Amino acid sequence: MYYLKLIAGTLLGFATWTVFVFISAFYGWWMNPIAAPGDSAEFFREATKIIEDENSGNTAMMLIEGGKVTGEFYSQLNDAVNEDTAFSTASMSKWFAANAVMKLVEDNRISLDDPVERHLSRWQLPASQFDNSQVTIRRLLSHTAGLNDGLGFADYEPGEQLPSLEESLTSPRASSGDQVSFAVQNLPGEDFIYSGGRYLILEPLVAVVTGRTFALLLQ
Repeated sequence: MYYLKLIAGTLLGFATWTVFVFISAFYGWWMNPIAAPGDSAEFFREATKIIEDENSGNTAMMLIEGGKVTGEFYSQLNDAVNEDTAFSTASMSKWFAANAVMKLVEDNRISLDDPVERHLSRWQLPASQFDNSQVTIRRLLSHTAGLNDGLGFADYEPGEQLPSLEESLTSPRASSGDQVSFAVQNLPGEDFIYSGGRYLILEPLVAVVTGRTFALLLQ
C-alpha cells in the first residue's frame, strides 16, 4: 500500500508540474499583451514599433482580418522589401505540402502506403543497399523513410536563377554549405530520422497525380 501511495503521489506531482510548465510557457504570468483584445489598430502600431526597435533584418508584416489585408508594414535594412518580395517560408511549407498530399488521400487518388516511386516520373530515388519500394508516402510524411539528409534549404539571392525541381532534387542547396543528396541511407520504417528533403520528393508526386504544378494546386 505504501508503494502504491508513493507511485500515485509521484504521478500526481509530475502531472501538476507538467501543467505548471505548460501554462508558464504559453500563458506566462509575466507576459503582458501589447494591445487590448480586439484592438487590432493598437496591436499593429505596437508590433510595428517592436520591429523597428528590435529587428535587425528585413521584414514584411501583414495584418489579415476577415480574410482581408488591413495593415502592411515593411522594413528595408539591407534589401528593398515590398508587397511583391518573395521570402522563404522554410519548414512552414511542410504544412502546405502535407495538406496537399492528405487531400489526395481523402479523394482516394493515392494511398499513404503507396511506394512514392509509383507516382514519380521525371525523378527517382537513387539506388541504394535498401529497398526503395519501402519508401512510402506515409514514411516520407513522418520522417521514417530512411533518408537522413538532415537538410535545411539555403536561400537564393534576389535575381538569382532558381533551379528546376529536378535540379533541386538531384543537387539541393543546403544551408550548411555541405554537399547533400537525397538517398535511402537507413532501413525505411525503422527509425525517426529528420529529413528536410522528404517533402520536396512529395512535390513531383502531387504534380504527377493531379496533372497540375504543385504551386498551382496549392493556390
